[in-house]
Amino acid sequence: MRSVSALLLVGSLTLLSPRAAMAQRTPIDPATRVYVVAPGDTLLRIANRLGVEPRELAARNYLPRPYTLRAGQRLRIPAGVSQEVLASLPARDESLSPNPGQGSHRPGFVSMVRVRDSAELATNFTAGTQQLRTRVARFLRARDNREHLVHPRLLRTLTMLSDRFGGRRIELLSAYRPARAGVPVSHHSRGEAVDVRIDGVALRDLWTYCQSLTNLGCGLYLRANYVHIDVRPAALAWQGPPRRGTSQGSTLDPDPDEDPATVTDDAAPLAGGAEN
Repeated sequence: MRSVSALLLVGSLTLLSPRAAMAQRTPIDPATRVYVVAPGDTLLRIANRLGVEPRELAARNYLPRPYTLRAGQRLRIPAGVSQEVLASLPARDESLSPNPGQGSHRPGFVSMVRVRDSAELATNFTAGTQQLRTRVARFLRARDNREHLVHPRLLRTLTMLSDRFGGRRIELLSAYRPARAGVPVSHHSRGEAVDVRIDGVALRDLWTYCQSLTNLGCGLYLRANYVHIDVRPAALAWQGPPRRGTSQGSTLDPDPDEDPATVTDDAAPLAGGAEN
């Protein structure tokens, strides 16, 4: 009887697929998986497949009503999804196509990721509501979690960047930075500036397009790998890094708070991960 039981046990183990066996040994973190929206998918259909409530899926991805989705959109996975389902989903890196967003972008829809903690925001920036400005202000908040309402023109600028480059994801290194003692008030401290780069877009192409828009400050920082963009009364373009000790208003030092070292520190990973 013991030998028969042993054989049954061995037989049952052989039925496990390599993927299932791996899932038993190493639980899959939902944060490492995404769901890629297919044509015809709805929030309810995806939620049913994942085995979660639609409101949980919407909240995890900051989706506003009426929860419109686009083919190719990448959705973050909420907690509570079974290991079997997680094993069937692509990893975050695997889901990236060579030309993310191309051919499936909905005008006005902006997708952003905050570099310091990988938190994501994907929503319709043309809604024009106070709720939208509040949500974006929270996403663009300072490293110490202080917030400042975002200038409406900055929202429109981010929308135009997204539309111009086919909905490619905007990587946010720094945005709101509270005023510091001894440093003149800057565009960052007024909620008027961001330091960004865009997936698959050369920095010079982003910088050049920035200059084509009305009354923006456009700074190119190749060594620090970002473009500074701010809204201002008159257009100005420059290339960094800024020269220390230059007079304010110089094209070499156009914003008193625009120091690449500060931006790099702001984008440094947080110990606790995504804050949302």
